[in-house]
Amino acid sequence: MATTSLTEVELRICFTGNRVAKGTHVTLQYCPPLTGKLLVHKVTEKMTIDRLYHEMMVYNSEIHGWERLKANSTVSPYSDAKLESRKLHVDIEITNLYQRPLFPFSKLFTRFQTIQNTGPPDFSIGIFQGKTSYNVVKLRRIATQLGASECFVIHPRFRQGSAEWTAEEDKKIDASCVPYVEYLDFDEFSSKAKEGYVFVAIEMGGQDLVEYKHPRKAIYILGAEDNGVSTLVQRACRDMVALPSSRSQSFNVTCAGSIVMYDRMTKLSL
Repeated sequence: MATTSLTEVELRICFTGNRVAKGTHVTLQYCPPLTGKLLVHKVTEKMTIDRLYHEMMVYNSEIHGWERLKANSTVSPYSDAKLESRKLHVDIEITNLYQRPLFPFSKLFTRFQTIQNTGPPDFSIGIFQGKTSYNVVKLRRIATQLGASECFVIHPRFRQGSAEWTAEEDKKIDASCVPYVEYLDFDEFSSKAKEGYVFVAIEMGGQDLVEYKHPRKAIYILGAEDNGVSTLVQRACRDMVALPSSRSQSFNVTCAGSIVMYDRMTKLSL
């Protein structure tokens, strides 16, 4: 009886906002053809996702673009000439559908509206790749004053366990401050984000804050002190908002967060 040899492929998985090269990598052996059903199974096995509002996209090397991954799809692995190993691989990106335009009156649109309009307004705020613990402490204290429910950092670049943090920064944080959360990378942040909350990037080139209507349930993402919000993270956000200014468009990260939160508080209290 003829046997079919196994083919090895490297599966690279990430959420929108992260790079597949830095995402979760899984070595997979399969008998050709490679089916979407097998890939969906592997993704759900390795990543924390909700099939209701997370959509899987697979990179198609023939069209050089992303397309929806379906159970009945047949996927062709490819070799990236930029990689030294030249190993066959498949790239999969997980998209949060709440961060995309929703078809009016669809089930997901109705669920989104229900989440947004149930209970009191709520928001959290944090920094993408925060560079200094000092700014995190300041932002957390201000976030507490202006009504946030959580302060966070995605992929921090400061050393929380350092003597500087424990000896100086912790002393400045009162026990009554809102919870502080660190996310290893954008994948962890996306997988743990509250369902139906709108991701809002604070970055130059976005909609003017003066005209912006804040979602009742939102997660605000500020750029790091030196690099701002990356283009990849901007893609993962439903909204992008810019702060008005008379001179330089750049604000200190804590100052930017304060302006956004104060604007939100005044508008939603009207």
